[in-house]
Parts: sequence; structure tokens; C-alpha cells
Amino acid sequence: MADEAGGSTADVSEADEGPSGELEQMLAQHRLWLDTNRQEGRRAVFQRAFLKDAYLQGADLRGADFSHAMLQGVELQNANLFRGDMTEANLQNANLQGSKLIEVKAKGAHLIQACLQDADLRRADLERADLRDAELLNATLQRANLVGAYCKGANLFMADLRGANCQGINLESVDLQGADLREADLRGARNGKQLNPPQASLRASPTALRRRSRRIALE
Repeated sequence: MADEAGGSTADVSEADEGPSGELEQMLAQHRLWLDTNRQEGRRAVFQRAFLKDAYLQGADLRGADFSHAMLQGVELQNANLFRGDMTEANLQNANLQGSKLIEVKAKGAHLIQACLQDADLRRADLERADLRDAELLNATLQRANLVGAYCKGANLFMADLRGANCQGINLESVDLQGADLREADLRGARNGKQLNPPQASLRASPTALRRRSRRIALE
């Protein structure tokens, strides 16, 4: 069947644990789809697929559809998932260390105890995602959508959250030491008490600093 971006799609309801069999064929067709600018091959569609513990380390999965898929424990280290769809996918205990998740759609995704260390999540849609106890050490979340995300117990040590939309986010027991929250929208954020991450960087933007300086000069 045809997808919205052009070309055809391939569906799978169940796959092997490693990149073999039907899964390997789909990955090959997806690589061809990317290499030929969607003229040949097929976009990988793993919607509602069972890929628990699958080995996809370093795979080029740009634009792939993993929405509602079972991806518990999947190995996706250093994979490229640019603009992929992981809406409501189950990624509990998945390893996404160093992966490229720029502009990925992961609304409502289950990322409990997932490893996202050093992952690039710029402009990712993580609205209402479950990130309990997730490892986000040094992750890049610039301008990501984290509205209503549940991050209890997550490690955001040295994470870059500049300009992120964090309205209503749950930051209870979250490690924000060294995190950069400049220009992040934290309205309605909660951490079990009044939000006050003293170890995070909440420095004002250069524009705000200039405005402040002008006000002081006028006074």
C-alpha cells in the first residue's frame, strides 16, 4: 500500500529477535527506499509489530513507522530515526544510546527505564510520554515537546533542554544537575513540591538580559 510520503509500505506483525528473515528484508527495502529518494524499495512500517529484544543497532530507520509497536528491550544504539513515528510504542528498557531521534513522533510512548544517553532528541514530540527512570544523561532535547511527560526518577544530568516545552511535566526525583533549562517553558511543572531545580541552569536568554539591563539603566 502507498504511504503519505510516496512509495509503498511493508507491514509486519511479528519479527525475529535479530535482523534476519522478514525483518532483514524489510530493512533492506527501507534502505533502498531511502537511497533512491522513495523511488524504489518500500518504507518500513512496523506498526503494532512485535520486535521485543530486536537488534537494530546503527540501523538507518529515517521515517520508519514504529507506532504502537512492541519494542521492549530493543537494541537501537546509534540508530538514525530522524522523523520516525514511535507514537504510543512500548520502548521499556530499550537501548537508544547515541541514537538520532530528531523530530521523532513519540507522543504517549512508553520509555520506562529506556537508555537515551547522548541521544539527539531535538524537536522531538514526547507529549505525555512515560519516561520514568529513563537514562537521559547528556541528551539533547532542545525545543522538544515534553508537555505532560512523566519523568519521575529520570536522569537528566547535563541534559540540554533549551527552549523545550515542559508544561505540566512531572520532574519528581529527577536529577537535573547541570541541565540547561534556558528558555524552557516550565509552567505547571511539578516535582512533588514547589519546582526549584537549584543545580540546573536557568540563565536568562541574551535578549532577556539586554532588556533587564535597559530597565536598570532607566531606573
